[in-house]
Order: sequence, then C-alpha cells, then structure tokens
Amino acid sequence: MIIGVSGREASFSEAAAKEWAKKQGLAPASHELRYLVSVDGVLSALTRSDIERGVFPIENQNGGIVIEAVHAMAKYVFQIDELFNFEVKHCLMAKKGMKPSNVTAIASHDQALKQCRMYLKRAWSGVVRLGQNRRIEAGPNRKSGPSHSRNHPRTDFVFPSS
Repeated sequence: MIIGVSGREASFSEAAAKEWAKKQGLAPASHELRYLVSVDGVLSALTRSDIERGVFPIENQNGGIVIEAVHAMAKYVFQIDELFNFEVKHCLMAKKGMKPSNVTAIASHDQALKQCRMYLKRAWSGVVRLGQNRRIEAGPNRKSGPSHSRNHPRTDFVFPSS
C-alpha cells in the first residue's frame, strides 16, 4: 500500500501515518510512505491513483481548523475513510548560546503558532511571531540549525513543524 503524507520525513504527518499504519496492522514492509509535503499534494496524488491512502491534518484541538486542508479538500472529490487523533508536541529550538532574554522573534508554520498561541502569549508576550505558510525545515538532524534563521537573521527561536 502506498500512503501519501502531507509532510516531509520526521514531520508530524509522517509520525501520524506510521501510527495509523501500525493500528491497521500493516507491517512496515507492506506499505510505503510518499512525502507529498502539502495536503493539496496528497489529494492530487490520490485523485491520480498515485497513492492508495492519504494522511493529513484537518483540525487541531488548540489551533482549530487547518486552513490548508480546507482549501485543498474543496478542490478534490474523495472519501474520508477514517478520522483519528494524533498527539502533537512542539518544542522551541534556539541558536546555540541564545539567551531567552535576547529573543526577538519566534518563527514557524502558521498552524504551529496557532497551536501554541496560549503558551506563546504567556511565556513570550513581547516577542514577534513570524508565521509562514510554507513549512520550515528545521529539526534535530539539521547540523547547521534552523534554515529559517539563515533567511531571517533576527529569528531566534523556531518551532519546527510539519
């Protein structure tokens, strides 16, 4: 079975797809994940029969409706086979040596900022939030640190998000 994922490797969407496959009793060798990055990419591939199933977020308990999913779902005819919950835990990443008192901005995908809005309001009220519609490629396996920081030198913290 080929499963389309609306994220990249190490994304929450990948983790959700793996969890779903495990709950279905699919052995790792019996399915393949295709990283299609966006919900539109997943639904487009599903429509073309390039994949058999697609996994993407449509709602978040804290962040509400995933707008990207709403727009993509309006473009395609498809059937929802199953809705399932998946726990998402975000973390802040900082440049080495960064002190919290020196943070001027926090950047992430819009959805991650929505999901963490109450924490950010409480703990980082004076810090600018830079929302992005595109995914920010950051994570523990990135040797050079968050790529978003290279594009926005004043960005001190990044929420890596799928």
